[in-house]
Amino acid sequence: MYSIAEQFAAHLCGRVSTGTSRAYLSDVNGFLQAISFAGNTDAITDGAVEAYLGALREQGLKPATLNRKVSSINAFVKYLKQAELVEYSQVQTQSLAVQNYLRPFPEFLSPADVDRLLQVPDLSTPTGLRDRAMMELIYASGIQVKELLALHPWQINFKKSRLVVEGKDGAQRSVPLYPQCLQLLQRYCREVLSALPSDGEGASQDLLFRNLEGGPLSRQGFCKQVRKYAARAGLGEGATAKALRQSFAAHLLQSGAPIQNVQALVGHLTPQSTAFYHNAVRHAARTSYKKHHPKAKSGGGKKQ
Repeated sequence: MYSIAEQFAAHLCGRVSTGTSRAYLSDVNGFLQAISFAGNTDAITDGAVEAYLGALREQGLKPATLNRKVSSINAFVKYLKQAELVEYSQVQTQSLAVQNYLRPFPEFLSPADVDRLLQVPDLSTPTGLRDRAMMELIYASGIQVKELLALHPWQINFKKSRLVVEGKDGAQRSVPLYPQCLQLLQRYCREVLSALPSDGEGASQDLLFRNLEGGPLSRQGFCKQVRKYAARAGLGEGATAKALRQSFAAHLLQSGAPIQNVQALVGHLTPQSTAFYHNAVRHAARTSYKKHHPKAKSGGGKKQ
């Protein structure tokens, strides 16, 4: 990694999420490598940036990927100016590669499909009971998978029927849980968690959800398990752990919950992120109308 990129990484720490920081850093390192950066910031100019982005466009990258790389370089340029490592007029931020790029709507399941998915795990087995409790908790709280896997038992308050979630920058949010979810969690804690190894190699006794050896679960492993359950339920590829979280937000909005309340529950930093779910719900309703209303279907009804 270039030393100037390491300085940029330190600047990003605490300002953006870990995933965003990793993506920015990868893109910036790719840019520096492309311009054969040798340590002199005089090489970072408008011409260098434009030539690099032009080469990327010729590669036929997807609009979303191009826009992310532009955003990464823009953040890097702003840092360089802030740190006075380049002259203000030396290099400018760039416009997005595709201004009218349409972000795809988030996937979410119908309430009936959520029920079908949740009914698949075998509650008579430790793995099935654990997985059902985890999936139920995602749908009950809108928690992210990475937050789910980092949960500690103390974060569930059974008396108050609430879950305390540790979000970005240590921020906490409190989410209510419905009775069925609480009952599953209590059963999981009683029948599975209490029987897991609490010491030995790989044990993680402070985590709520663990593998049967007492060690931590991987994000990839859990998401793969959810996809297996979805296949057994006869659901499509869109039935994922992420879709369960998105279904939580979508179903609340469909039932009339205010956007600000849903924003607080799912931990979105801005109301615009939650509003995007609202737009997805409205889009799904319009699509359903056009698909199912007899006079809205193609060729339905006679012109007068």
